[in-house]
Amino acid sequence: MRDDPSLRELPVAVGGRSAMATSPAMKKYRIASRQIFAVCRGHTEHLPHER
Repeated sequence: MRDDPSLRELPVAVGGRSAMATSPAMKKYRIASRQIFAVCRGHTEHLPHER
């Protein structure tokens, strides 16, 4: 929020060093992210395995 004051009034979740807005779209983001990582894991051993 210090870097982008326009986020000051929005709900955000902070994990590690990143901050991501919380919203109903988060479930869709997680699904898409898992799909992308699954494809990438087929091409490299440098990504962590899904939990």
